[in-house]
Parts: sequence; C-alpha cells; structure tokens
Amino acid sequence: MHDLICDVAISIACNHVFSLRPQDVLDDWPDDETMKECDKIYLPYGSISELPDQLKCPKLSFFGIGSKNPLLKIPTNFFKETKNLKVLILACLNLPSLPSSISLLANLRTLCLMYCALGDIALIGELKNLEILSFEGSEIEMLPEEIGQLTKLKWLGLIDCSKLKRIPPGVFCKLSRLEELYMSNSFNEWEAEGQSSQQSNFSLAELKALSCLTSLEIHIPNANTIPKDFSFEKLQRYIIFIGEASHWDWNWGWVRENSRTLKLSLQTTISFLNNGVKVLLKKAENLYIDEVKDVEILLHESEVGDYFRQLKNLHIQNGTMIQYIFKDN
Repeated sequence: MHDLICDVAISIACNHVFSLRPQDVLDDWPDDETMKECDKIYLPYGSISELPDQLKCPKLSFFGIGSKNPLLKIPTNFFKETKNLKVLILACLNLPSLPSSISLLANLRTLCLMYCALGDIALIGELKNLEILSFEGSEIEMLPEEIGQLTKLKWLGLIDCSKLKRIPPGVFCKLSRLEELYMSNSFNEWEAEGQSSQQSNFSLAELKALSCLTSLEIHIPNANTIPKDFSFEKLQRYIIFIGEASHWDWNWGWVRENSRTLKLSLQTTISFLNNGVKVLLKKAENLYIDEVKDVEILLHESEVGDYFRQLKNLHIQNGTMIQYIFKDN
C-alpha cells in the first residue's frame, strides 16, 4: 500500500494540483475560484488548522490528507461537491464516525483509512463501486457487516490492525470478486466451522467462497480451524503463519520480498496436516518450521517428490527432536 501511495503522489505532479509539503503551514484555505479547477489535492502531514465546510472541487479525482493535528475534523458536508472523486486517502485522523457526505462518492474506487482512530464506519457500505480498501495501522475493533455490500471489492488490507477482534460471520463470503486479502499482524480469532452465535466471528470456511482470491496474508493460531476440505490451490502469492505465536520474530515486511511463504509452529507431523496445508507446502518458496516436538519423520520418501520443488529457503528453529526431513527406505 505504501507503493500505491508513492505512485499516486508521483502521478499528481501535473497541473491543477493543490499540495502541501510536510513542513508547510496552511492557515487559510484557498478561495473557491482557485479550487474549482483543481483535480488533485495532496496534503501529506502539512499543518492544517481547519478544513472548509465543503470542498468545492467538482473536478476532483484524488484527495489525500495526513494530519499532525489530532483535533482536525472532517466536516459533515465536506465531500458534497466532489462526486467525481476516485481516490481518497485519510491518514492519522480521529474519525469517531465518517462524514455523511462520503456516501455521495459513487465513483470512488480506492479508500485508504491509514493509522486512523476509527469508530462507526458503516457508511463504507454505501460505496458500491469501491475496489481497493485499506485500514492499515488503524485502530478498529470490529469490521462492520456493511463491508459485505462492497461486491466489487478486489483488494482488502487489514495490515497492523492489532485491535481488530471481531469480523461478523457472512461478511467475507459476499466479497465474491476479492483477489487480495492482507491481514498480517491483525485479526486471528477465527471461529471453528459450524460454530455460530450472535457474537461469533467468521470462520476460514468463508474464504472458500472467494473464488478469485490469489493473494493472502494471515495468521491461523489453531490449525484445527482450517476446514478439512479447504483448498489453497488458486493462491499465487501468500504469507501464512499456522500455529501459536512464539518468540520467533515474524518480520512480515521482510518475508513480503518473497512470493510464497509458510510458517508452521505445530506439535504434529506434516503428514497429519489437512490437504489444504499440504498444497501450501508444495508451492512454498520459503518454509519456516518452529517448535516441532516429538517428530522424527516429517515426510516419507514417497511424498518427497511432491514437495520442496519450489523451495528456496528452509529455516528450522527449536527442532531438537527432528532427526531428518525425510527417510530413504
């Protein structure tokens, strides 16, 4: 997502752009006549004391703001006259609720709420044409059910959302066009399949409905929550950690340099894992095995031909009981 923002920032270096440098101070908002031809506004952490009640920029396609001021508010009607907006980036803002005018952005394709304190964000469900949605680093405790209304969504980022504890059942399975899902250092309280209550979380079984999913980053503490018939066949890129978190420094930023990474921290043999996890093993370029106990044989000779063909790196930690990876009978 940082690359996306850099690309956007570079692309706005043209006419009809209003921008601030981080060291700039904006005391007075430009007049309406100055802004009416503006098609891009980029305010990356400049000092802004107040925003106008309405942003009168009918041609605006991109708006990005990052605030140093924790008291900066976005007025209710701020986006009322920006109906052509396609990209909206809000960073480091305190948003107890979203301004109601955001529901008027029918042409919005990309919404990034990054490192924000978020409260009621149910209005996001009104953005029917949204394709990219990021909550990176934001304080959000529950993903609203209205996210399921974003049926055109292709990219969803929940990276570093450490306070996210609840995703209602039935939300993800409605995102039938989703291609990329990133949840590293974020939600990991998956519900077991078949368990459901008013306060329950969604289960990994819902991901089976995402037939377009090709990229995935998740942490699954309990391997038993993975459905037995779950298939990861279509994944082209993944970083998946299965098992309880340990003292191993799991640096998500570093492993993103590689396409397919799997980390297992389990007290069982690979041969006992379900078929879905075995698919991940067969395609993995980087394999981390941590705290495997009471295991002497991970793979039989007959299985080796199906595994490790694409493996570039193998890292074993706390594996004192491992005598060999496979046995030649």
